[in-house]
Formats: sequence, structure tokens, C-alpha cells
Amino acid sequence: MRYFFIISILTLSINSFAQSNWTEIKTTEIPDTISTQIISDYAKYEIIKSAKKVDKVGDLIFRIDIQKKRRLYHLIYSKEGMLKDKSKSKVFEYDGSEKNRKPSDGSHQMEPPRLPSM
Repeated sequence: MRYFFIISILTLSINSFAQSNWTEIKTTEIPDTISTQIISDYAKYEIIKSAKKVDKVGDLIFRIDIQKKRRLYHLIYSKEGMLKDKSKSKVFEYDGSEKNRKPSDGSHQMEPPRLPSM
């Protein structure tokens, strides 16, 4: 059930990203003004996804998704490198940072206490 929930959330987020007319681009296609700002402000973050589109006014805008462990930010930049919007969301993927849980089948129970020897 948990995996179904995670998959459905990821599918909805991918569909909403695709339906808003964003065109995915490679990280090498990000303008230098934006990439230098991301490198200076978010040095420890990894770029997960990048896309571009023309907004209602006719200006070219870029969406950069960056992630560091459980933090995911969606950054919207203008072509000139000005940050227009920043939103935070929770990461629903297993990235190895969670602690492993003990099995709940009872196999990890402690030994019974021993009686003192006489």
C-alpha cells in the first residue's frame, strides 16, 4: 500500500510537470547566469530536473529542480537569472538516508533473563 501511494504521488507530480507545457532541457543548456547563481547559492544540492517554457507575457523562464537528501526545491528563473519563485516539497523516494527498521516478526526479541548460579 505504501509503494502504491508513493508511485501515485510521483505519477501525479510527473503529469503535472508535463502538462504545464514545460520542455525538458539538459543541465548543460541552462544559461550561465542561472547556473552560476545555483552553484553559489545551492552548492551542496544536485540538479534533478531542468525545463524551460514561455510564460503568458512571452518571456522565457526556466524551472530547475534541486535536491539534497530529503529537501527538494523547485526554482523558477527568468532568462536573465533573476529568481522569480521558489517552492519546497517533500521527497517521497528512498534515497538511503533512512534508518533500516528491525523486522516485526518477533525474531529480534531479547533472550530471557538467566537465573543466578549458586
